[in-house]
Amino acid sequence: MSARRVAQMRAKLVAYDELVRAQLSDAVPRCVGWHLMHRLQATLMPELQRRVVDGRTDEQLALLLQEHEHISRFKAGVLRELRIIEEAAATLRALDIPRPPSELLLTPIPRTMAGAASRARRASLNGAAASGAHPSVSPREALGGTFS
Repeated sequence: MSARRVAQMRAKLVAYDELVRAQLSDAVPRCVGWHLMHRLQATLMPELQRRVVDGRTDEQLALLLQEHEHISRFKAGVLRELRIIEEAAATLRALDIPRPPSELLLTPIPRTMAGAASRARRASLNGAAASGAHPSVSPREALGGTFS
Protein backbone atom coordinates (compact mmCIF):
# COMPACT_ATOMS: atom_id res chain seq x y z
CA MET A 1 0.00 0.00 0.00
CA SER A 2 1.12 3.48 -0.73
CA ALA A 3 1.84 5.99 2.02
CA ARG A 4 -1.00 8.19 0.76
CA ARG A 5 -3.50 5.35 1.04
CA VAL A 6 -2.30 4.49 4.57
CA ALA A 7 -2.67 8.15 5.59
CA GLN A 8 -6.24 8.24 4.22
CA MET A 9 -7.21 5.08 6.09
CA ARG A 10 -5.58 6.37 9.28
CA ALA A 11 -7.55 9.66 8.96
CA LYS A 12 -10.79 7.72 8.44
CA LEU A 13 -10.11 5.49 11.47
CA VAL A 14 -9.31 8.50 13.67
CA ALA A 15 -12.49 10.28 12.52
CA TYR A 16 -14.55 7.14 13.15
CA ASP A 17 -12.97 6.72 16.60
CA GLU A 18 -13.81 10.36 17.49
CA LEU A 19 -17.39 9.88 16.29
CA VAL A 20 -17.88 6.69 18.32
CA ARG A 21 -16.40 8.32 21.43
CA ALA A 22 -18.66 11.36 21.05
CA GLN A 23 -21.73 9.15 20.64
CA LEU A 24 -20.82 7.03 23.65
CA SER A 25 -19.98 10.02 25.82
CA ASP A 26 -23.45 11.36 25.00
CA ALA A 27 -25.36 8.05 25.22
CA VAL A 28 -23.96 6.71 28.49
CA PRO A 29 -25.08 9.61 30.75
CA ARG A 30 -28.43 9.69 28.96
CA CYS A 31 -28.92 5.96 29.55
CA VAL A 32 -27.88 6.20 33.21
CA GLY A 33 -30.23 9.18 33.71
CA TRP A 34 -33.11 7.33 32.06
CA HIS A 35 -32.66 4.30 34.33
CA LEU A 36 -32.33 6.47 37.44
CA MET A 37 -35.45 8.44 36.58
CA HIS A 38 -37.56 5.34 35.94
CA ARG A 39 -36.22 3.68 39.08
CA LEU A 40 -37.20 6.75 41.11
CA GLN A 41 -40.63 6.87 39.51
CA ALA A 42 -41.20 3.22 40.34
CA THR A 43 -40.12 3.54 43.98
CA LEU A 44 -40.57 7.15 45.05
CA MET A 45 -44.31 7.62 44.53
CA PRO A 46 -45.39 4.46 46.41
CA GLU A 47 -42.95 5.36 49.20
CA LEU A 48 -44.33 8.89 49.47
CA GLN A 49 -47.89 7.57 49.51
CA ARG A 50 -46.99 5.04 52.19
CA ARG A 51 -45.35 7.69 54.38
CA VAL A 52 -48.23 10.12 53.99
CA VAL A 53 -50.98 7.58 54.68
CA ASP A 54 -49.38 5.30 57.31
CA GLY A 55 -50.33 6.14 60.86
CA ARG A 56 -52.60 9.07 59.97
CA THR A 57 -56.19 9.45 61.04
CA ASP A 58 -58.96 10.47 58.67
CA GLU A 59 -58.94 13.99 60.14
CA GLN A 60 -55.20 14.36 59.51
CA LEU A 61 -55.60 13.14 55.92
CA ALA A 62 -58.48 15.56 55.36
CA LEU A 63 -56.29 18.37 56.67
CA LEU A 64 -53.47 17.37 54.27
CA LEU A 65 -55.86 17.27 51.32
CA GLN A 66 -57.57 20.57 52.16
CA GLU A 67 -57.17 23.35 49.60
CA HIS A 68 -55.61 26.69 50.47
CA GLU A 69 -57.75 29.50 51.82
CA HIS A 70 -57.10 31.82 48.84
CA ILE A 71 -58.32 29.09 46.47
CA SER A 72 -61.49 28.67 48.52
CA ARG A 73 -62.12 32.44 48.42
CA PHE A 74 -61.54 32.49 44.65
CA LYS A 75 -63.98 29.61 44.11
CA ALA A 76 -66.60 31.32 46.28
CA GLY A 77 -66.22 34.53 44.23
CA VAL A 78 -66.57 32.65 40.96
CA LEU A 79 -69.69 30.87 42.24
CA ARG A 80 -71.21 34.23 43.29
CA GLU A 81 -70.52 35.63 39.81
CA LEU A 82 -72.05 32.52 38.23
CA ARG A 83 -75.23 32.93 40.30
CA ILE A 84 -75.46 36.60 39.28
CA ILE A 85 -75.06 35.68 35.59
CA GLU A 86 -77.68 32.92 35.91
CA GLU A 87 -80.10 35.35 37.58
CA ALA A 88 -79.51 37.91 34.82
CA ALA A 89 -80.12 35.26 32.16
CA ALA A 90 -83.34 34.19 33.91
CA THR A 91 -84.45 37.83 34.05
CA LEU A 92 -83.76 38.29 30.35
CA ARG A 93 -85.67 35.10 29.54
CA ALA A 94 -88.59 36.34 31.66
CA LEU A 95 -88.76 39.58 29.62
CA ASP A 96 -89.60 37.46 26.57
CA ILE A 97 -87.73 39.67 24.10
CA PRO A 98 -88.28 38.47 20.52
CA ARG A 99 -85.16 36.96 19.03
CA PRO A 100 -83.92 37.80 15.55
CA PRO A 101 -84.19 35.04 12.96
CA SER A 102 -81.38 32.54 13.23
CA GLU A 103 -80.10 33.32 9.73
CA LEU A 104 -79.33 36.87 10.90
CA LEU A 105 -77.33 35.56 13.83
CA LEU A 106 -75.21 33.27 11.67
CA THR A 107 -74.59 35.65 8.76
CA PRO A 108 -70.90 36.59 8.74
CA ILE A 109 -69.90 40.17 8.08
CA PRO A 110 -68.34 40.41 4.62
CA ARG A 111 -64.59 40.80 4.90
CA THR A 112 -64.50 43.93 2.75
CA MET A 113 -67.10 45.67 4.93
CA ALA A 114 -65.34 44.72 8.16
CA GLY A 115 -62.00 45.93 6.77
CA ALA A 116 -63.50 49.20 5.55
CA ALA A 117 -65.13 49.94 8.89
CA SER A 118 -61.92 49.14 10.73
CA ARG A 119 -59.82 51.34 8.45
CA ALA A 120 -62.32 54.18 8.75
CA ARG A 121 -62.27 53.91 12.54
CA ARG A 122 -58.46 53.94 12.57
CA ALA A 123 -58.40 56.90 10.20
CA SER A 124 -60.77 58.90 12.38
CA LEU A 125 -58.75 58.06 15.50
CA ASN A 126 -55.37 58.73 13.90
CA GLY A 127 -56.05 62.23 12.82
CA ALA A 128 -58.51 62.20 9.97
CA ALA A 129 -60.32 64.94 11.92
CA ALA A 130 -57.06 66.86 12.18
CA SER A 131 -56.60 66.63 8.42
CA GLY A 132 -59.94 68.33 7.85
CA ALA A 133 -62.17 65.26 7.55
CA HIS A 134 -65.38 65.46 9.50
CA PRO A 135 -66.33 62.44 11.67
CA SER A 136 -69.57 62.05 9.71
CA VAL A 137 -67.60 61.58 6.48
CA SER A 138 -68.00 58.14 4.92
CA PRO A 139 -65.13 55.67 5.27
CA ARG A 140 -64.43 55.92 1.54
CA GLU A 141 -64.03 59.71 1.76
CA ALA A 142 -62.00 59.54 4.98
CA LEU A 143 -59.50 57.20 3.34
CA GLY A 144 -59.14 59.15 0.16
CA GLY A 145 -61.71 57.20 -1.83
CA THR A 146 -59.61 54.08 -2.34
CA PHE A 147 -60.16 50.60 -1.01
CA SER A 148 -57.96 47.60 -1.60
